[in-house]
Amino acid sequence: MKKLRGFTLAELMIALVVLGVLMAVVTPAIMSTRPDKNKMMIKKAYYVAEGIVSNLINNPALYPDNTDNCVADPAPTADNPCYWGFDDKRQVNSGGAQSTDLNGLITTGKLNYTGNNKFNLLFAEHLNVKAVDATSTSLNSVTTNDGMQWFFSRTSWPAPGTVPNTAEWIAAGDAAVVDARTAVGGANHQLDSSGRKIILVDANGDKGPNGCEKLSSNSGANSPQCSTAAAQGDNFDQFRIMIFADGRMQIHPDDARASEYVTIGASVQKK
Repeated sequence: MKKLRGFTLAELMIALVVLGVLMAVVTPAIMSTRPDKNKMMIKKAYYVAEGIVSNLINNPALYPDNTDNCVADPAPTADNPCYWGFDDKRQVNSGGAQSTDLNGLITTGKLNYTGNNKFNLLFAEHLNVKAVDATSTSLNSVTTNDGMQWFFSRTSWPAPGTVPNTAEWIAAGDAAVVDARTAVGGANHQLDSSGRKIILVDANGDKGPNGCEKLSSNSGANSPQCSTAAAQGDNFDQFRIMIFADGRMQIHPDDARASEYVTIGASVQKK
């Protein structure tokens, strides 16, 4: 009867060395093809915001189209005011939010769809809200079921006929928000569509590092601030979305990497 011969210790050692070399070569390649979750969530957050903003700005029951009144002649009146969109802070009714906590703020009269809270509440009710942080006067932030946190500005678009603080509002490509038509239209004439509101998104919620790629000097005292005092560079998980009165959106200039991530077709792989 022929004896079966097993592997020698030397042969087993050689096999293990070969496997170790293969793993050392293959593992980095596998890891590099794994999606970066923060990048994916940042991209998701921006497109979720884009969809919500589009739905709101195109809903005449919430934001009637008053742009035809935004001319010098005839000047806007109290009956025919000039609003570019989200700067219309007149009270409206809504179908209600899916979140019990969010609905509780509204049904109890603590907050309503008017003034500075109008846009915040309307935006938040389109999210899958899990938890709410609010005061007696404003909605500060919401946490969604996917773990993201959305922080809202405590101010809204400037009132008709007023010049906003340039630290809070900026024109596209211009730090000063000034419009000569203000003097023409008086209290019933809005400046222009360049007033902005900032939403800060934390892609992974309470998990670190809770910071932005780069800190900004012109976010404004009433705008949501990056959680950490130090810039995080490539390791950021927070970014800011600027939403303008006419429905335009733009990622904050200091969040350049986030802007790259949301580009259609951009890679979301780990680097």
